[in-house]
Amino acid sequence: MSRRRIIVACVALVVVMGVVAVGVSEARYGRLPWNASPLAASTSKCGAWRIVASPNIVAADNTLQGVAVISRTDAWAVGSSYSGKPLFEHWDGTTWSIVPGPNVYGGLSAVAAASATDIWAVGAYSAIWYNSAYRRTLIEHYDGTSWAVVPSPNVPGVDNALQAVAVAGGTAWAVGSTTHGEASSSPQIPSQATLIERWDGARWSIVPSPNGPIVDHTHAQDDLSSVTIAADGDAWAVGYMYTGKDTSGATLIEHWDGTRWTVMAYSMGEAALHAVTAVSARDVWAAGGHHGNPLLLHWDGSRWNEVTSPGFAPGTSNSLYAITSDPAVRAVVAVGVQTDSDQMQRTLAEAWSGTTAAWNTLDTPDPANVYMDSLNAVSADAAGDVFAVGTSNVSRGGAGATLIEAYVPVPC
Repeated sequence: MSRRRIIVACVALVVVMGVVAVGVSEARYGRLPWNASPLAASTSKCGAWRIVASPNIVAADNTLQGVAVISRTDAWAVGSSYSGKPLFEHWDGTTWSIVPGPNVYGGLSAVAAASATDIWAVGAYSAIWYNSAYRRTLIEHYDGTSWAVVPSPNVPGVDNALQAVAVAGGTAWAVGSTTHGEASSSPQIPSQATLIERWDGARWSIVPSPNGPIVDHTHAQDDLSSVTIAADGDAWAVGYMYTGKDTSGATLIEHWDGTRWTVMAYSMGEAALHAVTAVSARDVWAAGGHHGNPLLLHWDGSRWNEVTSPGFAPGTSNSLYAITSDPAVRAVVAVGVQTDSDQMQRTLAEAWSGTTAAWNTLDTPDPANVYMDSLNAVSADAAGDVFAVGTSNVSRGGAGATLIEAYVPVPC
């Protein structure tokens, strides 16, 4: 199950934003530039979400899959459009605008920033671009002036795609999967296998990554949807696994200890993790979905534990696709999508309060006359400024448009 693909089951749009620390005033957040003229807004006891105007390349099939907030006046969102090329949008503190990128065919799934002049975006080239039956990994870098494609490795003879990226301390990690199909000839390699790549400051290289248990390698699937780097340099990646026979899907969690990646945990039962964020080495959150309900897991330094998520209306299916944290105020926010019995989709958001040690549902606005929409990614800067991005459709099967919402947290 691939991450941030709303059309199929995009990383459950989950924005989990933490509540600001005691002593931070509401007035401070009331001055956020996007509050001046919101298109729509929703409020809850934990803050307010507001839709911010966002452009589209053409009037068809635009979607945003990743976002990175650097400061109140500097943020990037990436995705794809009907043009067949990656979509780059930039926030200057007042307006979102489209920024030209390299002339390649493909799409971007995620973006992460170390600074305003060191930003990475990942995804996949279109197979047509290579005149091939397989996609290839796509990695692009922004140096403060322009975006450029950076060479990235691929597993030969199979489909390669990257779903997420994280950067810290001069190192970057990108994760995704390789699809071998039923032609996989090795019992140790599933038909879809995990893919992890690392930037060492000079080049990207593939790092060996484990897969979950395999019963039938011709049908087994493993996919990594998200990655995060903790302050101590450890990294976590999460996703989905399927043994290939007589079992439902399961969550997959992998850990980098500075030397190698290992599978830390997996659980069976129609569950999948779409996102992970590290507040500290002993405070890591993962989000996804389980039997139609949001799934939230927490690492306390010794083990992963499931944390209770707010309840939702009967007959709805709810999933979280993205999660972000702000270590400065111990805030966590997750976003995703809620689907009702008529297959209507609406944005979904939850917030973790470090004060009450509980998750709270956040009211999120939907564009006027929308048929379905979702939030695919979320990001916060050190000051607590938050953007979530996704897509919206005005009719079933209709053209998709970019969707960007800003979150103004208050104590709850």
